[in-house]
Amino acid sequence: LGATYVQNTAEVEPYRFVLALAQAAEELGVEIRHGKVTGLKQNAGKVTGVLLENDQINCSQVVLAMGPWSGNVSSWDSTATPIPITPLKGQILRLRAPGPPFHCSIGWSGSYATTKTDGLLWTGTTEEDVGFNETPTDKARDQIMSSLLKMIPSMVDAELVQQTACLRPLSKDGNLVI
Repeated sequence: LGATYVQNTAEVEPYRFVLALAQAAEELGVEIRHGKVTGLKQNAGKVTGVLLENDQINCSQVVLAMGPWSGNVSSWDSTATPIPITPLKGQILRLRAPGPPFHCSIGWSGSYATTKTDGLLWTGTTEEDVGFNETPTDKARDQIMSSLLKMIPSMVDAELVQQTACLRPLSKDGNLVI
């Protein structure tokens, strides 16, 4: 048995991070538009725009940052190189934990628990190959709680506040695709 204590690490709360990033971009003149992308406009093998359901955006450069939906690019153009990305579902529990907050992340056997800036103990996670299904399940909740209680038995009285599921991009070989 053993442990590792790593100092000077940091975490971000994803929603607040993305919101701050969007606000900073808008302050620099970026226009954020929402819509379903249906393809890329091309001329002589060069991307010249992004096609939306009811509109298009002309541009000279495109960054595809689509996470688990990146594989959809192949359906826009039959000559495009396939992007081998599929979704991997992960579920997380947010708990109101008894006692003082943890000042570090605790990990054991693929599970983790950490007190986030919202004051809740976040614990998880699962790895589920279920396509684009983002529905939280009782089975995952029970699995995560069981792992948490093996890791930190004093959490037996923790109160479940929220259960969430998200989709992460997964390549066929597990490596990053850039």
